[in-house]
Amino acid sequence: MCTLKTKTGDVYTKFSKYGTDLSNQLVKLTSQQSAAELFYLNNNMYKKPDYRCLNPNGTDPEEWGTYDPVELANATSEEELKKVKTYSFDKRFMNFEDPEILKLMVGKKMKKNWKETYGFDFVSYGGDKSEALLDCAKAERSKFAQKCQAQNGMFKCCTSGWNITTYSLTRKMLKEYKLISSYDEDLCDDFKCSIATNVHMCAIRNPFTDLVDLQFKTPLVNPLGGGVIMNSKLGARIDSANIDLRLGLRAEFCIILDTCAWTETMFETSELFMRAYDRQSFCQLKLKNTGSFEESYETDETEEECKKRKYPNIRICPKDKFEKKKPLTYLDGKQKLFGEAMDVLWGNKKLKKKTKKKKTKRKKMKKTKGKKKKKKSKSYEH
Repeated sequence: MCTLKTKTGDVYTKFSKYGTDLSNQLVKLTSQQSAAELFYLNNNMYKKPDYRCLNPNGTDPEEWGTYDPVELANATSEEELKKVKTYSFDKRFMNFEDPEILKLMVGKKMKKNWKETYGFDFVSYGGDKSEALLDCAKAERSKFAQKCQAQNGMFKCCTSGWNITTYSLTRKMLKEYKLISSYDEDLCDDFKCSIATNVHMCAIRNPFTDLVDLQFKTPLVNPLGGGVIMNSKLGARIDSANIDLRLGLRAEFCIILDTCAWTETMFETSELFMRAYDRQSFCQLKLKNTGSFEESYETDETEEECKKRKYPNIRICPKDKFEKKKPLTYLDGKQKLFGEAMDVLWGNKKLKKKTKKKKTKRKKMKKTKGKKKKKKSKSYEH
């Protein structure tokens, strides 16, 4: 590629249409997808190739970071190139092919690893998505959500599901073909390779500019390789420091939290979901079937009913209607989507509050008691 400044001061990057063949001869590229398209990383990397550009300024090539593609394309000198943002190397990032990484992402510390790597606010094993749903219900009453509402914004909870079983099945196949020597057969037992995640965000519309400011509870460590809203200000009317808004893997798609739905169904577009800034714009969002099942789901909830929800993000299905709902075919054929959360939403059980603070207080009390005892014993020996 060649980056230069025009006479008017604009930056222009031109990509070569030529490459070399196996005999090192210059040939014209005939690929349907050009280098320019791949270079800007506008498509997600989840289960797809990695086209990030490495920053070679480091001692260990295996730990080189990756350049921000837009800043790299705009650099017109060595000095500007040195200032281009580089995202640090993280062996966990989009690396489910590595069996050791796969173990980390489904093991005992899976929540910690998903949160640190991708910036999720909640992580659990997938199942019927009940844990993720209840987290969204709790989060609607959190300090972050209250602050959002105080700014005339709308708190939103983006729930996603990730099935990384295919990486384990691939290794199983490689083992059968005797191309690898080991394979962890129990790694994905009990649907441990099915992950549910939540991202907490706040959408605030500026009445003067009509632009929506998206505020995420957790800062994004690495935005590359995930969802991208192209030309976000003009196209989606969402504010952004750059022309394109990078959402990262964590906001690639969002599942509707309609407990009457029998199958996981997404919002029609990420752009419209991200822009929704009040109950009206949220309740006007259209749905799209995931394409994983033969039948699609269409809600019968009216816009007015949606506006009156107890939890703006969640539709609580009436008990008689929920009981008629189909079970999830990919589980045991008995569990229903969001099934384990319904007793809480119907009011039969209380929504559990976080008890971490109480536990830490108890630990502190035990430590102080232990210290006091030690002091007494020391003074006695003295």
